[in-house]
Amino acid sequence: MSEQNKTINRIEKYLIPIILGLMPLVNFNQGVDFIDSMYSPGNFVFFKQMKGTWVVATFLANEIGHLFTMLPGGGTYVGIRLYTSLVISAIALIAYFTLRKRMPWYITAVGETIAICLCWCPTTILYNYLTYLFMTIGLILLYKGLTEEKRMFFILAGLSMGLNLFVRFPNVVEVGFILAVWVYGILKKKKFIEVFIETDWCILGYCLGVAVCMGIITLLYGSDAYANMITSLFGMTGDNASYKPIQMVFAVLRELRIGLKWPLIMAVPVVALSVAFKFAKGKAVKVLKVLSVLAMPTAILLCMKLGMFNRDYNSYQSIMGPAVTFVIIAIVVSVLKIFSKKTDADTKLIYGLMLLCIAITPLGSNNALFPVYNNLFLICPIILMAIWKEGVKFKNSNMAFPGMVMVSGMILLLFIQTVCFGSTFAFRGHKYTSERNDFVENNDILYGCTTNNERVEAIEELTSYWNENKTDKVLLLGNIPGVSYFLNVPTAIPTSWPDLGSYSYETYKTDMKELEGRIDEKGEELPTIILSFGANAVITNDKDAQEWFNENKEDGEGYLDVMLSDPKYSDMGEFIKKYGYEMQLRNEKFVVYTASNNK
Repeated sequence: MSEQNKTINRIEKYLIPIILGLMPLVNFNQGVDFIDSMYSPGNFVFFKQMKGTWVVATFLANEIGHLFTMLPGGGTYVGIRLYTSLVISAIALIAYFTLRKRMPWYITAVGETIAICLCWCPTTILYNYLTYLFMTIGLILLYKGLTEEKRMFFILAGLSMGLNLFVRFPNVVEVGFILAVWVYGILKKKKFIEVFIETDWCILGYCLGVAVCMGIITLLYGSDAYANMITSLFGMTGDNASYKPIQMVFAVLRELRIGLKWPLIMAVPVVALSVAFKFAKGKAVKVLKVLSVLAMPTAILLCMKLGMFNRDYNSYQSIMGPAVTFVIIAIVVSVLKIFSKKTDADTKLIYGLMLLCIAITPLGSNNALFPVYNNLFLICPIILMAIWKEGVKFKNSNMAFPGMVMVSGMILLLFIQTVCFGSTFAFRGHKYTSERNDFVENNDILYGCTTNNERVEAIEELTSYWNENKTDKVLLLGNIPGVSYFLNVPTAIPTSWPDLGSYSYETYKTDMKELEGRIDEKGEELPTIILSFGANAVITNDKDAQEWFNENKEDGEGYLDVMLSDPKYSDMGEFIKKYGYEMQLRNEKFVVYTASNNK
Protein backbone atom coordinates (compact mmCIF):
# COMPACT_ATOMS: atom_id res chain seq x y z
CA MET A 1 0.00 0.00 0.00
CA SER A 2 1.39 3.41 -1.01
CA GLU A 3 1.93 6.17 1.52
CA GLN A 4 -0.96 8.12 0.00
CA ASN A 5 -3.31 5.15 0.35
CA LYS A 6 -2.19 4.66 3.95
CA THR A 7 -3.04 8.28 4.70
CA ILE A 8 -6.47 7.94 3.09
CA ASN A 9 -7.03 4.72 5.02
CA ARG A 10 -6.23 6.47 8.31
CA ILE A 11 -8.59 9.31 7.44
CA GLU A 12 -11.38 6.86 6.63
CA LYS A 13 -10.89 4.63 9.67
CA TYR A 14 -9.91 7.10 12.37
CA LEU A 15 -10.17 10.80 11.53
CA ILE A 16 -13.68 10.81 10.03
CA PRO A 17 -15.20 8.74 12.89
CA ILE A 18 -13.59 11.07 15.44
CA ILE A 19 -15.00 14.12 13.64
CA LEU A 20 -18.46 12.55 13.33
CA GLY A 21 -18.36 11.51 16.98
CA LEU A 22 -17.49 15.01 18.18
CA MET A 23 -19.73 16.93 15.77
CA PRO A 24 -22.94 16.56 17.84
CA LEU A 25 -21.16 18.17 20.81
CA VAL A 26 -20.93 21.54 19.05
CA ASN A 27 -22.89 24.16 21.04
CA PHE A 28 -23.75 21.66 23.81
CA ASN A 29 -23.47 24.47 26.40
CA GLN A 30 -25.25 27.08 24.26
CA GLY A 31 -28.68 28.32 25.25
CA VAL A 32 -30.82 27.94 28.37
CA ASP A 33 -34.26 26.81 27.29
CA PHE A 34 -36.44 26.15 30.32
CA ILE A 35 -39.25 24.76 28.17
CA ASP A 36 -38.75 21.68 25.94
CA SER A 37 -35.02 21.20 26.56
CA MET A 38 -35.33 20.95 30.35
CA TYR A 39 -38.64 19.09 30.50
CA SER A 40 -37.06 15.67 29.93
CA PRO A 41 -34.03 16.24 32.23
CA GLY A 42 -36.50 17.08 34.99
CA ASN A 43 -38.22 13.76 34.35
CA PHE A 44 -34.84 12.01 34.44
CA VAL A 45 -33.91 13.54 37.79
CA PHE A 46 -37.25 12.80 39.45
CA PHE A 47 -37.81 9.53 37.58
CA LYS A 48 -38.30 7.45 40.73
CA GLN A 49 -40.94 9.90 41.98
CA MET A 50 -42.85 10.01 38.70
CA LYS A 51 -46.14 8.30 38.11
CA GLY A 52 -48.87 8.27 35.53
CA THR A 53 -49.03 8.02 31.75
CA TRP A 54 -45.71 9.40 30.59
CA VAL A 55 -43.48 7.50 32.99
CA VAL A 56 -44.72 4.30 31.34
CA ALA A 57 -45.14 5.60 27.78
CA THR A 58 -41.48 6.71 27.65
CA PHE A 59 -40.16 4.27 30.24
CA LEU A 60 -36.87 3.24 28.64
CA ALA A 61 -35.95 6.82 27.68
CA ASN A 62 -36.58 8.01 31.24
CA GLU A 63 -34.64 5.08 32.71
CA ILE A 64 -31.61 5.67 30.48
CA GLY A 65 -31.85 9.42 31.08
CA HIS A 66 -31.91 8.77 34.82
CA LEU A 67 -28.75 6.68 34.47
CA PHE A 68 -27.11 9.58 32.60
CA THR A 69 -27.83 11.88 35.56
CA MET A 70 -25.85 9.51 37.78
CA LEU A 71 -22.71 9.74 35.62
CA PRO A 72 -19.97 12.29 36.43
CA GLY A 73 -21.38 15.74 35.68
CA GLY A 74 -24.77 14.27 34.77
CA GLY A 75 -26.45 16.32 37.46
CA THR A 76 -25.75 19.51 35.52
CA TYR A 77 -27.45 20.81 32.39
CA VAL A 78 -24.14 20.89 30.50
CA GLY A 79 -23.43 17.33 31.58
CA ILE A 80 -26.80 15.88 30.59
CA ARG A 81 -26.63 17.65 27.23
CA LEU A 82 -23.18 16.20 26.63
CA TYR A 83 -24.29 12.64 27.42
CA THR A 84 -27.47 12.86 25.36
CA SER A 85 -25.52 14.36 22.43
CA LEU A 86 -23.41 11.20 22.41
CA VAL A 87 -26.53 9.26 21.40
CA ILE A 88 -26.44 11.17 18.10
CA SER A 89 -22.74 10.33 17.83
CA ALA A 90 -23.59 6.65 18.29
CA ILE A 91 -26.26 6.69 15.55
CA ALA A 92 -23.96 8.47 13.09
CA LEU A 93 -21.03 6.13 13.77
CA ILE A 94 -23.17 2.98 13.48
CA ALA A 95 -24.50 4.23 10.14
CA TYR A 96 -21.03 5.31 8.96
CA PHE A 97 -19.27 2.02 9.73
CA THR A 98 -22.15 0.06 8.18
CA LEU A 99 -22.51 2.08 4.98
CA ARG A 100 -18.84 2.67 4.18
CA LYS A 101 -18.64 -1.03 3.32
CA ARG A 102 -21.08 -0.43 0.45
CA MET A 103 -20.10 3.03 -0.78
CA PRO A 104 -17.15 5.47 -0.84
CA TRP A 105 -16.32 6.67 2.66
CA TYR A 106 -16.41 10.33 1.63
CA ILE A 107 -20.02 10.08 0.43
CA THR A 108 -20.96 8.39 3.70
CA ALA A 109 -19.12 11.10 5.65
CA VAL A 110 -20.92 13.90 3.79
CA GLY A 111 -24.27 12.18 4.35
CA GLU A 112 -23.66 11.72 8.07
CA THR A 113 -22.49 15.33 8.39
CA ILE A 114 -25.74 16.55 6.86
CA ALA A 115 -27.76 14.20 9.07
CA ILE A 116 -25.99 15.34 12.25
CA CYS A 117 -26.27 19.04 11.43
CA LEU A 118 -29.99 18.69 10.69
CA CYS A 119 -30.66 17.48 14.25
CA TRP A 120 -32.71 20.48 15.36
CA CYS A 121 -34.44 18.75 18.29
CA PRO A 122 -32.84 19.21 21.74
CA THR A 123 -30.68 16.19 22.52
CA THR A 124 -32.22 16.06 25.98
CA ILE A 125 -35.51 14.91 24.44
CA LEU A 126 -33.99 11.48 24.66
CA TYR A 127 -37.01 9.48 23.55
CA ASN A 128 -36.59 10.93 20.06
CA TYR A 129 -32.92 10.09 19.64
CA LEU A 130 -33.19 6.68 21.28
CA THR A 131 -36.03 6.00 18.84
CA TYR A 132 -33.72 6.79 15.93
CA LEU A 133 -30.90 4.74 17.47
CA PHE A 134 -32.98 1.59 17.87
CA MET A 135 -34.63 2.15 14.49
CA THR A 136 -31.25 2.48 12.77
CA ILE A 137 -29.94 -0.67 14.45
CA GLY A 138 -33.17 -2.53 13.67
CA LEU A 139 -33.13 -1.60 9.97
CA ILE A 140 -29.48 -2.62 9.57
CA LEU A 141 -30.11 -5.96 11.29
CA LEU A 142 -33.29 -6.58 9.29
CA TYR A 143 -31.43 -5.96 6.03
CA LYS A 144 -28.62 -8.30 7.08
CA GLY A 145 -31.12 -10.94 8.15
CA LEU A 146 -32.92 -10.87 4.81
CA THR A 147 -29.84 -10.73 2.57
CA GLU A 148 -27.66 -13.13 4.59
CA GLU A 149 -30.53 -15.37 5.70
CA LYS A 150 -29.35 -15.61 9.32
CA ARG A 151 -32.03 -16.06 11.96
CA MET A 152 -30.04 -14.29 14.68
CA PHE A 153 -30.24 -11.02 12.73
CA PHE A 154 -34.04 -11.39 12.50
CA ILE A 155 -34.26 -11.97 16.25
CA LEU A 156 -32.00 -9.01 17.05
CA ALA A 157 -33.91 -6.77 14.62
CA GLY A 158 -37.17 -7.71 16.34
CA LEU A 159 -35.56 -7.19 19.75
CA SER A 160 -34.46 -3.68 18.75
CA MET A 161 -37.98 -2.77 17.59
CA GLY A 162 -39.48 -4.34 20.72
CA LEU A 163 -37.26 -2.27 23.00
CA ASN A 164 -38.12 0.80 20.94
CA LEU A 165 -41.76 0.39 21.91
CA PHE A 166 -40.74 1.27 25.47
CA VAL A 167 -38.64 4.22 24.42
CA ARG A 168 -41.85 5.84 23.24
CA PHE A 169 -45.19 4.07 22.91
CA PRO A 170 -46.04 5.49 19.45
CA ASN A 171 -43.07 3.45 18.17
CA VAL A 172 -45.56 0.59 17.99
CA VAL A 173 -46.00 1.67 14.35
CA GLU A 174 -42.52 0.28 13.63
CA VAL A 175 -44.10 -3.15 13.30
CA GLY A 176 -44.73 -1.82 9.78
CA PHE A 177 -41.12 -2.65 8.94
CA ILE A 178 -42.19 -6.30 8.84
CA LEU A 179 -43.72 -5.44 5.47
CA ALA A 180 -40.18 -5.48 4.06
CA VAL A 181 -39.85 -9.18 4.94
CA TRP A 182 -42.86 -10.09 2.83
CA VAL A 183 -42.10 -7.80 -0.12
CA TYR A 184 -38.52 -9.08 -0.23
CA GLY A 185 -39.84 -12.64 -0.11
CA ILE A 186 -41.99 -11.90 -3.16
CA LEU A 187 -39.06 -10.31 -5.01
CA LYS A 188 -36.84 -13.32 -4.27
CA LYS A 189 -39.70 -15.73 -5.06
CA LYS A 190 -39.36 -17.42 -1.70
CA LYS A 191 -41.82 -20.03 -0.51
CA PHE A 192 -44.57 -18.85 1.81
CA ILE A 193 -43.30 -21.00 4.67
CA GLU A 194 -39.81 -19.44 4.41
CA VAL A 195 -41.17 -15.91 4.72
CA PHE A 196 -43.50 -16.99 7.50
CA ILE A 197 -40.58 -18.46 9.49
CA GLU A 198 -38.50 -15.28 8.99
CA THR A 199 -41.44 -13.25 10.24
CA ASP A 200 -41.72 -15.52 13.27
CA TRP A 201 -38.06 -14.95 14.16
CA CYS A 202 -38.67 -11.19 14.04
CA ILE A 203 -41.76 -11.58 16.20
CA LEU A 204 -39.79 -13.70 18.67
CA GLY A 205 -37.18 -10.95 19.08
CA TYR A 206 -39.91 -8.33 19.38
CA CYS A 207 -41.68 -10.33 22.08
CA LEU A 208 -38.43 -10.79 24.00
CA GLY A 209 -37.89 -7.02 24.10
CA VAL A 210 -41.49 -6.42 25.10
CA ALA A 211 -41.43 -9.14 27.77
CA VAL A 212 -38.32 -7.78 29.48
CA CYS A 213 -39.57 -4.18 29.65
CA MET A 214 -43.13 -5.18 30.48
CA GLY A 215 -41.88 -7.32 33.33
CA ILE A 216 -39.91 -4.42 34.81
CA ILE A 217 -42.86 -2.03 34.46
CA THR A 218 -45.19 -4.55 36.10
CA LEU A 219 -42.82 -4.96 39.04
CA LEU A 220 -42.44 -1.19 39.48
CA TYR A 221 -45.93 0.12 38.74
CA GLY A 222 -48.34 -2.81 38.84
CA SER A 223 -49.93 -5.15 36.33
CA ASP A 224 -52.44 -2.59 35.06
CA ALA A 225 -49.96 0.27 34.51
CA TYR A 226 -49.40 -0.35 30.80
CA ALA A 227 -53.07 -0.83 29.99
CA ASN A 228 -53.91 2.37 31.88
CA MET A 229 -51.22 4.23 29.94
CA ILE A 230 -52.65 3.12 26.59
CA THR A 231 -56.16 4.14 27.64
CA SER A 232 -54.86 7.52 28.78
CA LEU A 233 -52.92 8.15 25.57
CA PHE A 234 -55.92 7.42 23.38
CA GLY A 235 -57.94 9.74 25.59
CA MET A 236 -55.42 12.49 24.90
CA THR A 237 -56.05 12.30 21.16
CA GLY A 238 -59.58 13.38 21.89
CA ASP A 239 -58.35 16.50 23.67
CA ASN A 240 -55.65 17.41 21.16
CA ALA A 241 -56.54 16.92 17.50
CA SER A 242 -52.90 17.27 16.37
CA TYR A 243 -52.14 13.90 18.02
CA LYS A 244 -54.80 12.03 16.07
CA PRO A 245 -53.13 9.58 13.63
CA ILE A 246 -54.99 10.98 10.63
CA GLN A 247 -53.92 14.52 11.52
CA MET A 248 -50.29 13.42 11.79
CA VAL A 249 -50.48 11.92 8.29
CA PHE A 250 -52.19 15.02 6.89
CA ALA A 251 -49.52 17.26 8.47
CA VAL A 252 -46.78 15.29 6.70
CA LEU A 253 -48.60 15.35 3.37
CA ARG A 254 -49.29 19.07 3.77
CA GLU A 255 -45.61 19.83 4.32
CA LEU A 256 -44.63 17.71 1.32
CA ARG A 257 -47.23 19.47 -0.82
CA ILE A 258 -46.00 22.92 0.24
CA GLY A 259 -42.36 21.92 -0.24
CA LEU A 260 -43.00 20.44 -3.67
CA LYS A 261 -42.88 23.89 -5.25
CA TRP A 262 -39.11 24.14 -4.72
CA PRO A 263 -38.09 21.11 -6.81
CA LEU A 264 -40.74 22.07 -9.37
CA ILE A 265 -39.23 25.56 -9.73
CA MET A 266 -35.80 23.98 -10.20
CA ALA A 267 -37.21 21.48 -12.68
CA VAL A 268 -38.46 24.15 -15.11
CA PRO A 269 -35.03 25.22 -16.47
CA VAL A 270 -33.82 21.60 -16.30
CA VAL A 271 -36.62 20.36 -18.55
CA ALA A 272 -36.27 23.29 -20.95
CA LEU A 273 -32.50 22.89 -21.28
CA SER A 274 -32.71 19.09 -21.57
CA VAL A 275 -35.14 19.43 -24.47
CA ALA A 276 -32.86 22.03 -26.08
CA PHE A 277 -29.87 19.66 -25.73
CA LYS A 278 -31.73 17.03 -27.73
CA PHE A 279 -31.68 19.23 -30.81
CA ALA A 280 -28.44 21.13 -30.20
CA LYS A 281 -25.27 20.58 -32.22
CA GLY A 282 -21.80 22.08 -32.35
CA LYS A 283 -21.30 25.34 -30.47
CA ALA A 284 -24.91 25.30 -29.29
CA VAL A 285 -24.05 22.42 -26.96
CA LYS A 286 -21.35 24.49 -25.24
CA VAL A 287 -23.72 27.44 -24.95
CA LEU A 288 -26.38 25.23 -23.37
CA LYS A 289 -23.85 23.85 -20.88
CA VAL A 290 -22.95 27.37 -19.84
CA LEU A 291 -26.65 28.17 -19.50
CA SER A 292 -27.15 25.01 -17.43
CA VAL A 293 -24.41 26.07 -15.04
CA LEU A 294 -25.90 29.57 -14.79
CA ALA A 295 -29.44 28.22 -14.36
CA MET A 296 -28.50 26.41 -11.15
CA PRO A 297 -27.57 29.45 -8.99
CA THR A 298 -30.32 31.48 -10.67
CA ALA A 299 -32.98 28.95 -9.68
CA ILE A 300 -31.59 28.66 -6.14
CA LEU A 301 -31.50 32.44 -5.70
CA LEU A 302 -35.07 32.66 -7.00
CA CYS A 303 -36.13 30.03 -4.47
CA MET A 304 -34.32 31.97 -1.74
CA LYS A 305 -36.16 35.12 -2.80
CA LEU A 306 -39.46 33.22 -2.60
CA GLY A 307 -38.71 32.00 0.93
CA MET A 308 -37.14 28.56 0.49
CA PHE A 309 -34.34 29.42 2.93
CA ASN A 310 -32.50 32.31 4.53
CA ARG A 311 -29.16 32.91 6.22
CA ASP A 312 -30.47 33.29 9.76
CA TYR A 313 -28.99 30.08 11.14
CA ASN A 314 -30.77 30.49 14.47
CA SER A 315 -33.99 29.92 12.53
CA TYR A 316 -35.52 26.73 11.12
CA GLN A 317 -36.25 28.72 7.98
CA SER A 318 -32.59 28.42 7.01
CA ILE A 319 -32.91 24.66 6.49
CA MET A 320 -36.61 23.82 6.03
CA GLY A 321 -36.75 24.37 2.26
CA PRO A 322 -33.55 22.47 1.40
CA ALA A 323 -34.49 19.69 3.84
CA VAL A 324 -37.98 19.10 2.47
CA THR A 325 -36.60 19.24 -1.08
CA PHE A 326 -34.08 16.54 -0.19
CA VAL A 327 -36.79 14.37 1.37
CA ILE A 328 -38.87 14.72 -1.81
CA ILE A 329 -35.81 13.76 -3.88
CA ALA A 330 -35.27 10.78 -1.57
CA ILE A 331 -38.87 9.63 -2.06
CA VAL A 332 -38.66 10.00 -5.86
CA VAL A 333 -35.30 8.21 -6.08
CA SER A 334 -36.52 5.38 -3.84
CA VAL A 335 -39.72 4.87 -5.83
CA LEU A 336 -37.81 4.86 -9.15
CA LYS A 337 -35.30 2.34 -7.79
CA ILE A 338 -38.01 0.06 -6.44
CA PHE A 339 -39.93 -0.05 -9.72
CA SER A 340 -36.92 -0.19 -12.03
CA LYS A 341 -36.53 -3.54 -13.80
CA LYS A 342 -32.75 -3.07 -13.72
CA THR A 343 -32.61 -2.93 -9.91
CA ASP A 344 -31.85 -6.18 -8.11
CA ALA A 345 -33.90 -7.38 -5.13
CA ASP A 346 -31.29 -6.45 -2.50
CA THR A 347 -31.11 -2.87 -3.78
CA LYS A 348 -34.90 -2.63 -3.92
CA LEU A 349 -34.93 -3.77 -0.31
CA ILE A 350 -32.64 -0.89 0.68
CA TYR A 351 -34.84 1.75 -0.95
CA GLY A 352 -37.99 0.09 0.33
CA LEU A 353 -36.64 0.35 3.87
CA MET A 354 -35.79 4.02 3.24
CA LEU A 355 -39.37 4.71 2.12
CA LEU A 356 -40.72 2.92 5.18
CA CYS A 357 -38.35 4.93 7.37
CA ILE A 358 -39.65 8.21 5.90
CA ALA A 359 -43.26 7.06 6.27
CA ILE A 360 -42.99 5.68 9.82
CA THR A 361 -40.66 8.21 11.50
CA PRO A 362 -43.20 11.11 11.74
CA LEU A 363 -45.99 8.94 13.17
CA GLY A 364 -46.53 9.63 16.85
CA SER A 365 -45.41 13.24 16.53
CA ASN A 366 -47.34 16.41 15.73
CA ASN A 367 -44.27 18.02 14.14
CA ALA A 368 -45.03 16.96 10.55
CA LEU A 369 -41.80 16.18 8.63
CA PHE A 370 -39.45 17.55 11.28
CA PRO A 371 -38.83 14.10 12.82
CA VAL A 372 -37.65 12.90 9.40
CA TYR A 373 -35.11 15.74 9.23
CA ASN A 374 -33.84 14.42 12.58
CA ASN A 375 -33.52 10.85 11.30
CA LEU A 376 -31.57 10.93 8.01
CA PHE A 377 -28.58 8.90 9.22
CA LEU A 378 -29.25 6.05 6.78
CA ILE A 379 -31.36 7.89 4.24
CA CYS A 380 -28.98 10.75 3.43
CA PRO A 381 -25.85 8.73 2.53
CA ILE A 382 -27.87 6.15 0.58
CA ILE A 383 -29.65 8.79 -1.51
CA LEU A 384 -26.41 10.71 -2.08
CA MET A 385 -24.85 7.48 -3.33
CA ALA A 386 -27.76 6.90 -5.70
CA ILE A 387 -27.36 10.41 -7.10
CA TRP A 388 -23.60 9.89 -7.42
CA LYS A 389 -24.11 6.66 -9.38
CA GLU A 390 -26.56 8.34 -11.73
CA GLY A 391 -24.07 11.15 -12.27
CA VAL A 392 -21.33 8.69 -13.20
CA LYS A 393 -23.72 6.73 -15.40
CA PHE A 394 -24.83 9.77 -17.40
CA LYS A 395 -21.61 11.80 -17.25
CA ASN A 396 -21.35 11.83 -21.04
CA SER A 397 -25.03 12.54 -21.65
CA ASN A 398 -25.76 16.11 -22.68
CA MET A 399 -29.47 15.75 -21.97
CA ALA A 400 -28.76 14.70 -18.37
CA PHE A 401 -26.29 17.56 -17.83
CA PRO A 402 -28.81 20.24 -16.69
CA GLY A 403 -30.40 17.86 -14.20
CA MET A 404 -27.10 16.75 -12.70
CA VAL A 405 -25.91 20.35 -12.35
CA MET A 406 -29.15 21.37 -10.64
CA VAL A 407 -29.17 18.38 -8.27
CA SER A 408 -25.49 18.96 -7.47
CA GLY A 409 -26.25 22.58 -6.66
CA MET A 410 -29.15 21.51 -4.47
CA ILE A 411 -26.94 19.05 -2.55
CA LEU A 412 -24.26 21.72 -2.13
CA LEU A 413 -26.90 24.15 -0.84
CA LEU A 414 -28.18 21.52 1.60
CA PHE A 415 -24.66 20.84 2.86
CA ILE A 416 -23.77 24.52 3.35
CA GLN A 417 -27.08 25.40 5.01
CA THR A 418 -27.09 22.43 7.35
CA VAL A 419 -23.46 22.84 8.43
CA CYS A 420 -24.04 26.55 9.15
CA PHE A 421 -27.28 25.71 10.94
CA GLY A 422 -25.75 22.89 12.98
CA SER A 423 -22.78 24.97 14.10
CA THR A 424 -24.95 27.96 15.08
CA PHE A 425 -28.39 26.84 16.20
CA ALA A 426 -29.33 26.34 19.83
CA PHE A 427 -32.94 25.35 20.51
CA ARG A 428 -34.67 28.48 21.77
CA GLY A 429 -31.20 29.80 22.57
CA HIS A 430 -32.31 33.27 21.56
CA LYS A 431 -32.40 34.70 18.08
CA TYR A 432 -28.88 36.00 17.75
CA THR A 433 -25.74 33.98 18.49
CA SER A 434 -23.93 37.13 19.62
CA GLU A 435 -26.45 37.50 22.47
CA ARG A 436 -25.68 34.07 23.95
CA ASN A 437 -22.72 35.50 25.82
CA ASP A 438 -23.80 35.56 29.48
CA PHE A 439 -23.35 32.74 32.01
CA VAL A 440 -25.66 31.76 34.86
CA GLU A 441 -23.38 32.06 37.90
CA ASN A 442 -25.45 31.26 40.99
CA ASN A 443 -27.15 28.05 39.86
CA ASP A 444 -25.09 24.86 40.14
CA ILE A 445 -27.25 22.94 37.66
CA LEU A 446 -27.04 25.62 34.95
CA TYR A 447 -23.43 26.56 35.63
CA GLY A 448 -21.42 26.83 32.42
CA CYS A 449 -24.39 27.43 30.11
CA THR A 450 -24.62 30.59 28.04
CA THR A 451 -27.71 32.56 27.15
CA ASN A 452 -28.85 36.16 26.77
CA ASN A 453 -28.62 38.70 29.57
CA GLU A 454 -32.39 38.89 30.18
CA ARG A 455 -32.69 35.17 30.86
CA VAL A 456 -29.59 35.15 33.06
CA GLU A 457 -30.96 37.95 35.23
CA ALA A 458 -34.39 36.31 35.56
CA ILE A 459 -32.95 32.88 36.40
CA GLU A 460 -30.42 34.24 38.88
CA GLU A 461 -33.07 36.32 40.65
CA LEU A 462 -35.36 33.29 40.93
CA THR A 463 -32.47 31.07 42.10
CA SER A 464 -31.44 33.57 44.78
CA TYR A 465 -35.00 33.76 46.09
CA TRP A 466 -35.39 29.99 46.04
CA ASN A 467 -32.16 29.34 47.92
CA GLU A 468 -33.58 31.32 50.85
CA ASN A 469 -37.22 30.22 50.61
CA LYS A 470 -37.30 26.58 49.54
CA THR A 471 -40.34 24.34 49.87
CA ASP A 472 -40.61 20.60 49.30
CA LYS A 473 -42.54 20.92 46.04
CA VAL A 474 -43.63 23.44 43.39
CA LEU A 475 -46.62 24.00 41.15
CA LEU A 476 -45.77 25.32 37.69
CA LEU A 477 -47.88 26.87 34.96
CA GLY A 478 -47.09 28.87 31.86
CA ASN A 479 -44.75 26.64 29.80
CA ILE A 480 -41.87 26.66 32.30
CA PRO A 481 -41.27 22.94 33.07
CA GLY A 482 -37.53 23.52 33.33
CA VAL A 483 -37.95 25.47 36.57
CA SER A 484 -38.47 22.21 38.45
CA TYR A 485 -35.23 20.93 36.94
CA PHE A 486 -32.91 23.87 37.54
CA LEU A 487 -34.26 24.49 41.06
CA ASN A 488 -33.97 20.74 41.73
CA VAL A 489 -37.43 20.45 43.24
CA PRO A 490 -40.20 17.97 42.34
CA THR A 491 -43.66 19.11 41.33
CA ALA A 492 -46.75 18.71 43.50
CA ILE A 493 -48.68 17.10 40.62
CA PRO A 494 -47.34 14.40 38.26
CA THR A 495 -46.22 16.86 35.56
CA SER A 496 -44.01 19.93 35.38
CA TRP A 497 -45.73 20.98 32.15
CA PRO A 498 -49.49 21.11 32.71
CA ASP A 499 -49.92 23.42 29.69
CA LEU A 500 -49.36 20.55 27.27
CA GLY A 501 -52.37 19.71 25.15
CA SER A 502 -51.64 16.03 25.76
CA TYR A 503 -52.19 16.67 29.49
CA SER A 504 -55.96 16.99 29.45
CA TYR A 505 -57.98 19.35 31.58
CA GLU A 506 -59.79 16.38 33.15
CA THR A 507 -56.45 14.88 34.20
CA TYR A 508 -55.33 18.27 35.53
CA LYS A 509 -58.51 18.61 37.61
CA THR A 510 -58.08 15.12 39.02
CA ASP A 511 -54.45 15.74 39.95
CA MET A 512 -55.22 19.11 41.54
CA LYS A 513 -58.09 17.58 43.51
CA GLU A 514 -55.73 14.90 44.83
CA LEU A 515 -53.24 17.62 45.82
CA GLU A 516 -55.93 19.53 47.70
CA GLY A 517 -56.92 16.31 49.45
CA ARG A 518 -53.36 15.76 50.65
CA ILE A 519 -53.16 19.37 51.84
CA ASP A 520 -56.55 19.43 53.60
CA GLU A 521 -56.58 15.90 55.03
CA LYS A 522 -52.92 15.02 55.56
CA GLY A 523 -51.46 18.45 56.22
CA GLU A 524 -49.05 18.34 53.29
CA GLU A 525 -46.98 21.50 52.92
CA LEU A 526 -48.42 23.95 50.43
CA PRO A 527 -46.20 24.04 47.35
CA THR A 528 -44.61 27.22 46.06
CA ILE A 529 -46.38 28.33 42.89
CA ILE A 530 -44.18 29.60 40.08
CA LEU A 531 -45.84 31.05 37.01
CA SER A 532 -44.50 32.49 33.81
CA PHE A 533 -44.98 36.24 33.39
CA GLY A 534 -47.68 35.59 30.80
CA ALA A 535 -49.52 33.06 32.95
CA ASN A 536 -49.59 35.48 35.86
CA ALA A 537 -50.89 38.25 33.60
CA VAL A 538 -53.77 35.99 32.57
CA ILE A 539 -54.58 34.74 36.08
CA THR A 540 -54.56 38.26 37.58
CA ASN A 541 -56.33 39.72 34.53
CA ASP A 542 -53.61 42.38 34.28
CA LYS A 543 -54.27 43.95 30.85
CA ASP A 544 -51.06 46.00 30.83
CA ALA A 545 -48.99 42.93 31.66
CA GLN A 546 -50.81 40.94 28.98
CA GLU A 547 -50.02 43.60 26.40
CA TRP A 548 -46.36 43.69 27.48
CA PHE A 549 -46.16 39.89 27.28
CA ASN A 550 -47.61 39.86 23.77
CA GLU A 551 -45.01 42.35 22.60
CA ASN A 552 -41.97 40.87 24.37
CA LYS A 553 -42.49 37.12 24.66
CA GLU A 554 -39.92 34.75 23.23
CA ASP A 555 -40.49 31.61 21.18
CA GLY A 556 -42.25 28.88 23.15
CA GLU A 557 -43.53 31.04 25.99
CA GLY A 558 -47.11 30.55 24.85
CA TYR A 559 -49.92 32.46 23.18
CA LEU A 560 -52.10 34.85 25.12
CA ASP A 561 -55.34 33.77 23.44
CA VAL A 562 -54.62 30.11 24.26
CA MET A 563 -53.89 30.96 27.89
CA LEU A 564 -57.03 33.06 28.21
CA SER A 565 -59.21 30.20 26.95
CA ASP A 566 -57.49 27.45 28.98
CA PRO A 567 -59.50 26.57 32.12
CA LYS A 568 -56.31 25.36 33.82
CA TYR A 569 -55.38 29.02 34.31
CA SER A 570 -58.64 30.02 35.97
CA ASP A 571 -58.43 26.93 38.18
CA MET A 572 -54.92 27.93 39.25
CA GLY A 573 -56.26 31.37 40.13
CA GLU A 574 -58.91 29.77 42.33
CA PHE A 575 -56.27 27.61 44.02
CA ILE A 576 -54.19 30.72 44.76
CA LYS A 577 -57.20 32.45 46.34
CA LYS A 578 -58.36 29.39 48.29
CA TYR A 579 -55.06 28.91 50.11
CA GLY A 580 -54.17 32.56 50.57
CA TYR A 581 -51.15 32.74 48.30
CA GLU A 582 -49.29 36.03 48.00
CA MET A 583 -46.89 37.23 45.32
CA GLN A 584 -43.27 37.27 46.53
CA LEU A 585 -41.27 37.87 43.35
CA ARG A 586 -41.91 39.03 39.83
CA ASN A 587 -39.53 39.58 36.93
CA GLU A 588 -39.85 39.42 33.15
CA LYS A 589 -39.89 35.60 33.13
CA PHE A 590 -41.15 34.29 36.46
CA VAL A 591 -43.68 35.14 39.16
CA VAL A 592 -43.51 33.40 42.55
CA TYR A 593 -46.37 32.89 45.01
CA THR A 594 -46.18 31.41 48.50
CA ALA A 595 -48.99 30.73 50.96
CA SER A 596 -49.09 32.95 54.03
CA ASN A 597 -50.91 30.19 55.95
CA ASN A 598 -48.55 27.43 54.84
CA LYS A 599 -48.96 24.36 56.99
